[in-house]
Amino acid sequence: MEDSKKIIVFLLLLGIVLISGCTKTGYLTEYNQVDKDVIIIKSSSEMLPKMGDLSTEWVFKDLEKSEINSTGFEEGNKISFHKGSQGDYRVATYAYRFSSIENAKNYYQSTIEDDKTLSKGGYKEIPVSKIGTECTGYVRETWLVDKYTLYCVKNNIFFEVSLDSLSFNGEEYVIEVAKIIDSKIN
Repeated sequence: MEDSKKIIVFLLLLGIVLISGCTKTGYLTEYNQVDKDVIIIKSSSEMLPKMGDLSTEWVFKDLEKSEINSTGFEEGNKISFHKGSQGDYRVATYAYRFSSIENAKNYYQSTIEDDKTLSKGGYKEIPVSKIGTECTGYVRETWLVDKYTLYCVKNNIFFEVSLDSLSFNGEEYVIEVAKIIDSKIN
């Protein structure tokens, strides 16, 4: 009888420890905070969308190297693709890796400021909360082409998604592509 009571008490204690460990959120919180400070070392080409990441109607061009003149820039790549027989949607995506998180954030901020200065208004903001990383997005409507642009920064990576649309709302596509890039960074 004594042994069976010990086993029951042991199993109860084990159950309590397991349950408390499963509901503890400290580990997840700590992991997410550390995750934001990690320097990403993989190539920017690995972060860009590829055939298979999007539906089959998207036609991809070849991956290209892309360079910028910015403090801490290490390497960058671009890939373009389009959809529709008339090129109804044309997308260009860029990913740049920087030597530090600070350099990537500085480039992100200066890109946004330069874009706002050059455009002199005339744009609507894209709601970016669906992406899950720090992004700023704009839509510029013209008489022929609407241009959707997202600028994002995650860790030491800056990425941009630009879409030109002849007559259709392209907001869902730039958000979808940005989510793909965001998921490939980590």
